[in-house]
Amino acid sequence: MKKTIWLFIVLFSLNAFGQSTLLDSLSTQLAEANSTEKKAEIHYEIGLYFLDSMQRYRAIDNFLLSYKMYEDLRDTMNMVANCRIISINYWFLRDFDEMLKYRLKALKLLEVSGNQIEFGEATNAVAFVYLELDLFKESKEYLDKAIRISQDLDDPRLSMHVQTTMGHYHRVKEEYNLALEWQEKALESCRLLEDNKELIEVLISAATARTYLNEWSVSLAYLEEALILNSVGGTAEYEGFLTGEIGWMEYKLNKPGHGIEKIQRSLNVAYEINNSPLIQRATHRLARVHHSLKKYEDAYGYLSESIDELIKNTELSQADAIAEMTARYDTEKKQGLIDRLLQEQKFEEARQAAAEALYNTKMTQKQNTIYFSFGAVILLLVLVVLIIRNNRSKAKAKAAISRREDQIKEQRAILKGQDAERQRVAQELHDGIGGSLSIIKMKIGELNAGSKHENDIIELEEDIGNACREVRNISNNLLAVAIEVDSLSNAILSYIDKLLLNTEVKVHFDLFPAADINGLDENVKHNCYRIIQELANNAVKHAEASELTIGIILDDEGGMLRVEDNGKGFDENTMRQGGMGLKSINQRIEAINGELTLESTHGKGSIFQIHFPFTKLKSAT
Repeated sequence: MKKTIWLFIVLFSLNAFGQSTLLDSLSTQLAEANSTEKKAEIHYEIGLYFLDSMQRYRAIDNFLLSYKMYEDLRDTMNMVANCRIISINYWFLRDFDEMLKYRLKALKLLEVSGNQIEFGEATNAVAFVYLELDLFKESKEYLDKAIRISQDLDDPRLSMHVQTTMGHYHRVKEEYNLALEWQEKALESCRLLEDNKELIEVLISAATARTYLNEWSVSLAYLEEALILNSVGGTAEYEGFLTGEIGWMEYKLNKPGHGIEKIQRSLNVAYEINNSPLIQRATHRLARVHHSLKKYEDAYGYLSESIDELIKNTELSQADAIAEMTARYDTEKKQGLIDRLLQEQKFEEARQAAAEALYNTKMTQKQNTIYFSFGAVILLLVLVVLIIRNNRSKAKAKAAISRREDQIKEQRAILKGQDAERQRVAQELHDGIGGSLSIIKMKIGELNAGSKHENDIIELEEDIGNACREVRNISNNLLAVAIEVDSLSNAILSYIDKLLLNTEVKVHFDLFPAADINGLDENVKHNCYRIIQELANNAVKHAEASELTIGIILDDEGGMLRVEDNGKGFDENTMRQGGMGLKSINQRIEAINGELTLESTHGKGSIFQIHFPFTKLKSAT
């Protein structure tokens, strides 16, 4: 037996040498491939090469490499194709756990892809693997899913595959009537496909199902139909197998002569194509037939040949395994040598890179020292220039601030003089002209009694009364409000009351927060009051406004004084140039370091907004 194994190894090696040209070509293509997709395709072809050479583990290794590359490319369908062929290889190796792993992986990928027919086929395949593992509950669960999918899609091929698996499921559970029922459904679905190859397979399965119930005639009819289909473009292997099965059915139908003839013909075909499993099957059947006919010598001869073929198959399988293990060992040994050489090359490259990096570091340090020294000198010069410029800027700023303070003092002095002059004029109006007009009004009142010019006198009296009120209003407007004693909010409210009393204008006001407004610097309070007074008077007299909005709002960013009217508006350029008697307003805005923003549209009124900084001299009371 050992000589036989070693002889096979030698023959296998010679055959491998003859096929090495294809493998070398694929290896060259793999080395020259410049894209991941191309490399994945070549690994798949190499896997097929090893599969044809019955080197299933090496085939699986290449299919896995192809799968990983397609995974990087996110190519779902090619990933599924690799999973399928990997699982088929594990089926031949009888490793059902690994087979199940890749069937489930393919199912998960197809679940995402959305191809329902492929998903149904994958679900059916998972059910088949669970059945091989005798996990009937899990197998039935996936079979039910596959049936639902096939019914929804109404696809004959999918239905046929699922029905075939259901027949296999019930056969394993020895539920032969149900198994036969599902096989008949599969046969019915397959006939719709007009696919002779598929139909031959299903006819064989249906014939086998009939044998479980000893229905030899029906089984024989199915096998004869399959043989006729195989005669048109079929294979010699199927011819030998079907002829032998037909002979066996005829033996079961008590036609031993016809049975022996057909089985012998099957054996001859097996000899011609050198198919050891088929030889073993035919000789085993002939041994049983001759034994039943009490031809024990012939039976013994065929049984011996059958056993020899079985041993030969076992030795071939062992030889295959030894050859594949040897090939994998050689490959791994070569790969290990390559990896070690690559590691040594990487180490040498790393050493050279480290030496180069050290040299570059030293040169960089020297350059950095030079650059640093040069930069320090430049930085020192820049600092000197900046210090000189900064001192000049500070001197200019101080001079500007000093000029600004002088201007503010000058403006405050002008405004103070104007206020003093206003008070003097107002006092003279009140004490002089006002007093005189009051005396004249009294004397006219005395002359009015019994005078024949009574109506004229009354009219004159009213005119003089109006003049008195006008003088009184002018006097009040010119007199400075006693803000030092009263609060700014109360002063503004008092002014608004007079405005409402003497005019028909409507006034809206908003002073917030009132306590903080009253705590403003006296200069700010005084000028804010005067600005409001003059803007309101201008709005009533010149803009002919019927509504006014007056407000002062203080927050963390500063104060804002706002006067808005609905008058006839004016030209903003005129305002900024000091027209309309508004020069004093600009002076007061500058006196509080304020900034004016105004909007005015003819016929739609004006908005004055003055933003100013402030400090509180006292807290609200």
